[in-house]
Amino acid sequence: PDPRMDAIAAVTRPQQLVPTRIAFVDIAGLVRGASKGEGLGNQFLANIRETHAVIQVVRCFDDENIVHVEGSVNPVRDIETIQIELALADLASAEKRRDKAMRAAKAGDKDAKREIEILDKLQPVLEEGRPARSVDLADEEKSIVKTWFFLTTKPTIYAANVDEATLADPASNQHVQAVMKHAE
Repeated sequence: PDPRMDAIAAVTRPQQLVPTRIAFVDIAGLVRGASKGEGLGNQFLANIRETHAVIQVVRCFDDENIVHVEGSVNPVRDIETIQIELALADLASAEKRRDKAMRAAKAGDKDAKREIEILDKLQPVLEEGRPARSVDLADEEKSIVKTWFFLTTKPTIYAANVDEATLADPASNQHVQAVMKHAE
């Protein structure tokens, strides 16, 4: 609850006052091969499936005392690793969905035929390691895809984890600049 809501409610007099709740869940880092069960793999992916959005916190500072799992700091590589793993997990889901839809389409199911048309648009993008959200879909198609709970359809924010010096001058950090360029 935010005390500012009470001030607004005193002026607007709503019938009901319901504060918004946001829960941030810290999910352990994703490693290359997670879509095949490496690291926390399937557990990690299941945790993401339950979220409404993803915030990828990427390391954008150099510190020789803190070892990076890949051996060097490269936030764009880290973002792409996560993106590829999520896309591979979605691709596996899409392939299962396609198999099921193909069987139903043979039996004359029109909805299954529509699913196949949508999957024809999504699968090539996922095979390239790109997110499903980057596919240009009609509103009706987006509504259908939303029910599939693909990981790469979730809105994503890239948060740069920086040192104190970078807070004062973000433009001075090449890693932050690379993340911003990638996000564009």
